[in-house]
Amino acid sequence: MRSIEAVGKTVEEAINEGLEQLGVDRSQVQVEVIDEGNKGIFGLIGTKLARVNLLVNPSDRSLPQEDKKAEDQVGAAEKGQWAQDFLNDLLSLMGVQATVKVANIGEVIELEISGENMGLIIGHRGQTLDAIQYLTNITADKAGFRGLKIIVDAEDYRLRRKRSLENLAQRTAEKVIARRRRSVLEPMSPQDRRIIHLYLRDNQNVYTYSEGEDPFRKVVVDYKE
Repeated sequence: MRSIEAVGKTVEEAINEGLEQLGVDRSQVQVEVIDEGNKGIFGLIGTKLARVNLLVNPSDRSLPQEDKKAEDQVGAAEKGQWAQDFLNDLLSLMGVQATVKVANIGEVIELEISGENMGLIIGHRGQTLDAIQYLTNITADKAGFRGLKIIVDAEDYRLRRKRSLENLAQRTAEKVIARRRRSVLEPMSPQDRRIIHLYLRDNQNVYTYSEGEDPFRKVVVDYKE
């Protein structure tokens, strides 16, 4: 079972932060409030962040393992085919000539787009690719595939972006540790923020949280006293 400890100015903000890092909905976790925090004097002096622990609910084990595994494989294949067909139709409507390949089928369906002018599909810092992925996921939900998560990639952009963000996270953590002062990163998408959170989650000297409202929400890397 997955679990994570998250912080925020309030308990609710800490819970939302944990959900963002885990990539799950509120209904999928058990919440334990470790510290409710406080606003301090005038909201400035002695401020203490709220801390919570989120435990992802165990999966349904009512079916025998072999039967459940076989059922999952059939269901995953059907979902993968649906996602591939939908994305092909979407790209056709966009006037884009490209090939869609199902790169992986499991708890997450991964689709890979290849073709010419993939820069247009990726967009500035992956914004167009994220929009395509978002549209694919919400359409899957409306089509009855509730809880299905689909990742859409092109030319390994997400892997390259992940490595770039992890390098940024490492450099930022080193700076925060050296200065013992927090550092605020530029606004990022939820997917990019999650990469930063996960990369620094086990760092013994810093902790992370997000502040602000989308699309200007930012990751804060702070020194752990």
